[in-house]
Amino acid sequence: MTTLSYQTIDPNRAPSADAPDPRARAALRLLPSQTQRSVIGAILATLIAAGYLAFILQYWVPAHPGVDQNGYLAGGRLLSQTGSTGFIPDHATGFVGAMWVRVPETGMNYPKYPNGLPLLYAISFWVFGSAGATWAFLVSPISAAAAILGMYFLSRKFAGVFASVCAMLLLGFGQVTLTLANNPNSHASCLACVVWGAYLLICFWQSASIWQGVLGGFLLGYATTIRYSEGLLGLLIAVAFLSMIRWRTWRSYLRAAWPLLGWLIPVVYLVTFNLLAMGTPTGYDSTNESKPGSAFTIEHINSNWEKLARQVHDTGLFFIAPLGVLGMALAFASSSRKALLLWAWMLPGILVYMSYYWAPERGVSYLRFFLTLLPPLLVGVAVVFQAVLTNSRGRLAIAAPIGCAVVTALSCGIGLFRAIHGLEDGQETPLGLETQQRVNSNLSELGKIVTRVAPQESVIFASANDLNYLQFIGDYRLYARDYYTAPFIDRLRRMEQTTDPDSDPVTQQGERRRWLLGALEGRDEKQLVDMQLEIIEKSITSGRRVFLVMNKPMSDAFSKRVIAKKNTLGQKVLASYRDMPRHTPPLEDKTQPRPGGAMGVGALRAGANRTRDIQQTWQVVEIVRKVPTR
Repeated sequence: MTTLSYQTIDPNRAPSADAPDPRARAALRLLPSQTQRSVIGAILATLIAAGYLAFILQYWVPAHPGVDQNGYLAGGRLLSQTGSTGFIPDHATGFVGAMWVRVPETGMNYPKYPNGLPLLYAISFWVFGSAGATWAFLVSPISAAAAILGMYFLSRKFAGVFASVCAMLLLGFGQVTLTLANNPNSHASCLACVVWGAYLLICFWQSASIWQGVLGGFLLGYATTIRYSEGLLGLLIAVAFLSMIRWRTWRSYLRAAWPLLGWLIPVVYLVTFNLLAMGTPTGYDSTNESKPGSAFTIEHINSNWEKLARQVHDTGLFFIAPLGVLGMALAFASSSRKALLLWAWMLPGILVYMSYYWAPERGVSYLRFFLTLLPPLLVGVAVVFQAVLTNSRGRLAIAAPIGCAVVTALSCGIGLFRAIHGLEDGQETPLGLETQQRVNSNLSELGKIVTRVAPQESVIFASANDLNYLQFIGDYRLYARDYYTAPFIDRLRRMEQTTDPDSDPVTQQGERRRWLLGALEGRDEKQLVDMQLEIIEKSITSGRRVFLVMNKPMSDAFSKRVIAKKNTLGQKVLASYRDMPRHTPPLEDKTQPRPGGAMGVGALRAGANRTRDIQQTWQVVEIVRKVPTR
């Protein structure tokens, strides 16, 4: 039996004929409300990332003199040409970067770093040809922009649009990220791989999509081929695997294994390459820098924990680091397994690098190791912001987003100001964006002159810092003028005498040091000069042109010390360049405490509290045989 029901309509409350029909309003919506917010947020985040890229490119220059950067860049050029990052110099004293290791059995020299980033640089040569030497320097800024975009999508798994936008801004405009955004070392590209890998891993958790699982695992594994320490992120895959399997259902094991498969592809490639090329799983094995008990010790944790906490709170995530820790704890309230992933991401890496022997007092120089560990803290900040926004009523509903925006702006503003000027503990350093732009611009102009004047396969004598870059931009036979001096040989000898080759971790490999000592030790000034003259004579005889690439005082000194000793040799200046002034930060006296009691940092040296602008004239000089006169 059907029961009929009736509803009495109050005419006073009945909708008027002119009132819009709610169903009509709903039909006019192109997308559901939640989807609209997601799409608008994604578009906004993409625009922010694009604007961020445009901003950091204002300080971008396709050149860098660093020793770390040399390992990645020159290794990438070699990989594009030979299929390997290794090479054998023409002469025992031929230039090899400080961060390379020598294999005694083969004589090959390889960067001690993993070859994932060199592979990205090699791809730039394969795609763009000779212009790849410029395009390679775009890998880091593009990666930095991609990383902050990924930070937004990762935060959206835990919080709303507004809080996630705050998180991406905090990552992008932190001093560490900004300082490294244009730097062609490993940090920006590694950050992008880690953030997107973690995001896709969570997506795989939620959807069991095979492509998301494989790609997420691959990106986390590829991060290991850029920085060995990112192998710890295999713990994220382990957390995902254990949370997805059903112990008695074998098919669940197969579904959960897709990220592991993606992770293994780059990691197995890396380990295989290292074993075949160097005979060790990593390039750090021969420098003892990956050795537990020497490079990694409990004693280092005891001495580094306060330094890390202080620098993360100040330089790393100014003003907001405690909020991140709070948010990571609060994340357990909504999803324990996603919160567990955040802690498995951050804690092991922190413990490993706190126990590491190399822990300088300088902020960015130390915190760069922790850059890929900042995203889980920023997710925590987004969780706190979201909790504040969600639980605010009345006037607080207006004040809450304003307060979150002010905190974000304060942290980003301080990070931006410090990054531009290179401020650490209130003092300028050479790492400022403006300073780096000037230094790299000068080097880039010098590189353009060299590639225009010096043909490929030419021999070049220059300082080691300049050779770090010249090795990347051309196929030259390079020699560091620094090698053939008594102070350099004495420094090698002292390191050899004070270092235990079996246990002491060193940044520069002992085998490489001993090889150089074997070629240089015991030679007096005349013999060192004769060695350089022999290289010059043989090169000219074989048809190779020989150049000096130095500033004018160094070039004049080299000519007086070496070329003048051979009356059959002459020289001619082919090009000259006066660089932009380089801003030099004030010197510090480390023995005097700074007012205010800053820990371990000295005061400005008396009379040296003014910065200086240094401007140099560079020359490209060709060494030639004199034409005999009749």
